[in-house]
Amino acid sequence: MMNGALLSVVVSTLGCLCVAFEIPVKPYLDMKKLAGKWHPILRAKYDPTDQPFYTYTMSPLNDGNVILKVEVPRVRACRLNFVALYAIQPGVFENADGKLTVHLVDTDYDNYHISHTERDNMAFMNLYGREKEVSEEVTKKFLDMAQKVMLNPMLLFYQHKTDLCLSPPQKA
Repeated sequence: MMNGALLSVVVSTLGCLCVAFEIPVKPYLDMKKLAGKWHPILRAKYDPTDQPFYTYTMSPLNDGNVILKVEVPRVRACRLNFVALYAIQPGVFENADGKLTVHLVDTDYDNYHISHTERDNMAFMNLYGREKEVSEEVTKKFLDMAQKVMLNPMLLFYQHKTDLCLSPPQKA
């Protein structure tokens, strides 16, 4: 009898966690308006390990997929990595092996976008800006969204204050 009650509590708790972790996606997302360069602003994470994120240029394709040209800093020059993301539903993308999933949570297209990324048992919520800074209102919106998906942005965030790539990127 006690085991049945314990199992019931565990199952109902897990059910609540699944609802709490549902990642929103911006409805009616226009990927062509997201084309262009995006700078990292803030990252909220579930764990304290340092996982930097970089400036990238988004290139939407006509088939709904996306190519990201990521600027990765190196000692002598920046390296340009290409990441192909395949649309699995509106606003949700995966890489070729399915180990990386990206949800485009919110954007105003001109100033910022918020994404949620899951990879290798890690999850991040990212705030990117067209410029290297965004308004306080956008920052607050990001922090509120991060808390809704059980991230603690007050303890676990990463912010770039300077350019990571000072020289033009080179193809990998």
